[in-house]
Amino acid sequence: MGQRLWEQIRAELESRPGFDLKVFHTKALNIGSVGLDTLKRALLG
Repeated sequence: MGQRLWEQIRAELESRPGFDLKVFHTKALNIGSVGLDTLKRALLG
């Protein structure tokens, strides 16, 4: 489930102009250990 959500978030962000994979991973890792809903809101918000 976590992998699917991660891939969905990444796919949605990839469709946005200026997407940078390295920035995406850095931001996600800096959020820390949180629930999947919180991670999704933090990355897509």
